[in-house]
Amino acid sequence: MRPSSMVRLFQEAAMHHAEELGVGYEALKAEGIFWVLSRIEMQIMEPLLWEDKYEVRTWPVEFEGLLFRRDFEFIKEGKVICKGSSGWLLVSEEKRRPVRPSSLKIKIPSLIKDNKASFFEQKIKLEHAILKELIKVGYSDVDMNQHANNTRYFDWLLQCIDKEVLENGQIKSITIEYVKEANWGDTLELCVEQKKENNQDIYMVEALNQTNKKCCFRGLCTIN
Repeated sequence: MRPSSMVRLFQEAAMHHAEELGVGYEALKAEGIFWVLSRIEMQIMEPLLWEDKYEVRTWPVEFEGLLFRRDFEFIKEGKVICKGSSGWLLVSEEKRRPVRPSSLKIKIPSLIKDNKASFFEQKIKLEHAILKELIKVGYSDVDMNQHANNTRYFDWLLQCIDKEVLENGQIKSITIEYVKEANWGDTLELCVEQKKENNQDIYMVEALNQTNKKCCFRGLCTIN
């Protein structure tokens, strides 16, 4: 299963859980706010294969500042084979700016789980990136707001990795930092920096809007 598909399944589970907790789409719409994904990280211990049966678990974690954290796990045969964390912002529909939790009428539930500090430890920084791919954001990439769907960024990141590396290795971790929306019709310049550490191939990608050179997202992938 592609990482983008795993993230899509996690977000579907998160959507249903948010509805159950009273902080789903309709509840937030009444307050004039909506959820925006800011960052997501995942570690893959084992891949999901054809006909595998699995379970997706997700829960909200105590928030810090403006960032709401939601963690997730994929379970196969009673074993965690993938775990990850996502950071979300509540954004005002009118001002398009993050909203502080203290200003809301609704209560955002949270749980505290072990290993809280194991994710979001550092930002992705590229120093010697070179242009690798040009991506034209098209119909199949966008959501109902005509912005690139956040799961597509995982596919674009992996598109920058050498075919031989993907065929002969196993993806161990992926991080995406969402910086600015990419719109239908935009052309993105995917700039790549590659290195090797501890027998792992590490690819870092930064996507720039070709028109204004502003960053849309940064990504990091580790392969054994």
